[in-house]
Amino acid sequence: VRNLIREGKTLQIPTVLQTGKKAGMQSLDDAILDHLEHGRISAEDAYVHCLEASRFRAFLSNVSDDDLYYLR
Repeated sequence: VRNLIREGKTLQIPTVLQTGKKAGMQSLDDAILDHLEHGRISAEDAYVHCLEASRFRAFLSNVSDDDLYYLR
């Protein structure tokens, strides 16, 4: 990952994280999802801080589409 950053190839980082899961690597969204599933954070906090919002919309069942705009 350090090399990818140095070489300006940051778009490849998610792929490296995905393939490095067995070695303990995880994306920010995976870490947020883990905290959400264990009840350590609210669905709103997860949605606000995640990178890929579509992964977290399903957890926001009581929030309207208009409110989603203001959360991000």
